[in-house]
Amino acid sequence: MKKNNKFKHKFFLIFYIFILSLLLCKSIYSELETINGSIGCNKLSVELKNDYKKDNGFKINNINKLNRSISSDILTYYTFQKSLASTEKNFSEVKIIGVSGLYSKFHMLDLKKGSFINSNDNQKKNYVAIIDDKLAKKLFKSENVIGLKIKLYGKDFTIIGVKSTQNNLIGNLFKKELPNVYMPINIINEIKGNEFITNIEYKKGDSYLNKKYIKDRILEAGKNNSAFDIKDYKIIGLVAKQKFDILIFIIGIFAIYRLIKLTSRILKSIIFEFKDELKNDYLKHIIKTNKIKYLTNSLKIILVLFIIIILWKEISFRLYIPSENMPKDIFSIKQLFEIIKLNIREFFSYKKTYTVLEKEYLSLLLRLSTIIFIIGLITEIFLIFNITKKINIYFKDNIEALSVYAIHFLGAITLSNVIIYLLGLSIQLELIDFLLLWVIIASIILSYKKVHKI
Repeated sequence: MKKNNKFKHKFFLIFYIFILSLLLCKSIYSELETINGSIGCNKLSVELKNDYKKDNGFKINNINKLNRSISSDILTYYTFQKSLASTEKNFSEVKIIGVSGLYSKFHMLDLKKGSFINSNDNQKKNYVAIIDDKLAKKLFKSENVIGLKIKLYGKDFTIIGVKSTQNNLIGNLFKKELPNVYMPINIINEIKGNEFITNIEYKKGDSYLNKKYIKDRILEAGKNNSAFDIKDYKIIGLVAKQKFDILIFIIGIFAIYRLIKLTSRILKSIIFEFKDELKNDYLKHIIKTNKIKYLTNSLKIILVLFIIIILWKEISFRLYIPSENMPKDIFSIKQLFEIIKLNIREFFSYKKTYTVLEKEYLSLLLRLSTIIFIIGLITEIFLIFNITKKINIYFKDNIEALSVYAIHFLGAITLSNVIIYLLGLSIQLELIDFLLLWVIIASIILSYKKVHKI
């Protein structure tokens, strides 16, 4: 009995971990969309790698040449410098980010006060700056700094906005980052000369705008394309989004399998009883005396089939596999293992680029998402294999099993949402997801014969 109870506790602990993994996958995808501003994941970014000097970056004439061959109306580009920010009383080393006018469409800015740099600020070369809340407190002992002056490159800039820094458990991993100051890129070019641009981002409109196409255009613009890390966020977004879908699909398919077995069991029971009674009675009399029972069983089958159809509709999705992860020969085990090795190597090798803090935060989230997805898969497989073996040990019937699972399901959902909130992520569980999950779990439990205690 003690051994059984120990396994029961272990089983429900793993159940809680599975629910948490499932909901975290969805929350991380939502964060990915949010961080990438109003454009969301519908973009492609070009970032200069850290192991290349900045003079491998783009000049304005390179950007113009690229834009002539890339038909994207919405783009942004930016660069970085370290400098000193000062007031009459205080100073601080800062990371200056020179941005073009449409930067705010590609990035979540989370402004506490004021506004961000726009195209007009770049065209008129306005000496304006946005500082983060940490720098505001350090230099002015307050966040109410709109309209005040800050000295950068020996010149006065008017503060027009205060940006919030990442203030959650995951964002706190980047506390060592220098305070950020944003200014129009044209001002940096005016003060420092024609500065090298390290980052470009394009909104994806046409299907041809992919990594290979961008690499070829970079080469045509006279730059070394291997110096840049090119990310297609549409692909990154699709892969991140389907992690939740895959986990739901697997347990959903198992529920459908159990319901098909239940339907088969009901049909076999009807046929067996009918054949047995046919030996001793007339067909007409059998139907007349058992019509309520046959009608009830028929309604059960219709209900189960209806649930199967609804489940399939809700769990089915279009699986996306990036072309680089597809072997040329799908039957080649060698090619498949090479792709797996390449993906594992890529996961553990961190490509450092000239980038903003939000992108580093995003990169960490995507790595965590992969780890969480693998944990979700492992716990899901454990649950599927063990629920069939252990359900009859702990519960006297299906109703008792259903009530216990309902309590643990609500507990797992509540605890998972609390953890997600504490991590600083948004809670993304919708009512339809909640109902779908419960229908799947309830279907699996109710599909078993009435269980008995051992």
